[in-house]
Amino acid sequence: DTTTNFIHIKFKNNNLMKYMADYLTKKKILVRGGGLSVAGFENYLRVTIGSEKDMKKLVYFFKKKQNLIV
Repeated sequence: DTTTNFIHIKFKNNNLMKYMADYLTKKKILVRGGGLSVAGFENYLRVTIGSEKDMKKLVYFFKKKQNLIV
């Protein structure tokens, strides 16, 4: 069995992914900019899953910026 503690979120393009990564980092949410070195993950943002409080905060910020996500 394997488990992960992160999710990938796909963006319309790499610039939007970088914008959201900067935005979330400023909001103290741990993210890692996509998989630029992994083919097929160029427009994805990797978000570490934290506490329920952290996830609610993440959902709140994504709802504000939902037009960026595919």
